[in-house]
Amino acid sequence: MSPLAASDAVCTACGNTGQPGDPVLADPGGNIHLSHAQEQQEAYWDRLNRDKRAEHEKRNLNGTRKQPPASPSPTTQGAPVTDTNYDVVMENAKKRADEAEQDAVAAAQRHQAAMQHAEDMQAVGVQGNTLSAQMELVDQLKHAEDAAKATGEQAAAVRDALAKEHGGIKSAVDDAPIPRPAETDFYVGS
Repeated sequence: MSPLAASDAVCTACGNTGQPGDPVLADPGGNIHLSHAQEQQEAYWDRLNRDKRAEHEKRNLNGTRKQPPASPSPTTQGAPVTDTNYDVVMENAKKRADEAEQDAVAAAQRHQAAMQHAEDMQAVGVQGNTLSAQMELVDQLKHAEDAAKATGEQAAAVRDALAKEHGGIKSAVDDAPIPRPAETDFYVGS
């Protein structure tokens, strides 16, 4: 884990400073909240396991029935995640998209406020080095604003892809006249 950044450091992902329980880390790729780093780490493990499941399914289609080795997620310490279902994943995707949209709005407000401060400083004749430092802050806040917007767009893409790719299946299962669907192999063959 990366060391903690200065207490006034701004997260490049969302443009916010650290909060109690969610400090900003001094990451080589840019300052980032601990919560963002944990989300990235979990996404890495999820992707790794998804790739292994896809490989497993490919082997199943070729007639070889070997179980892929599971990589335990550091957030679950290898315990199976039992509450992961469409509703939970969709709720989380919607929350992340909403949060990212709010972060983008807040980052834009911080950028505009810093820009106004720079204009005010220039109007009263603040010296060049100080004004230059303020403009550096304006630039950093613009980067944070752009990052927050990109994060919001990606979060919305996740939400939309989930609904598009899995919403129909969820509806079909909910509308089925049986209490519980059979295992996936029953429907797709082996």
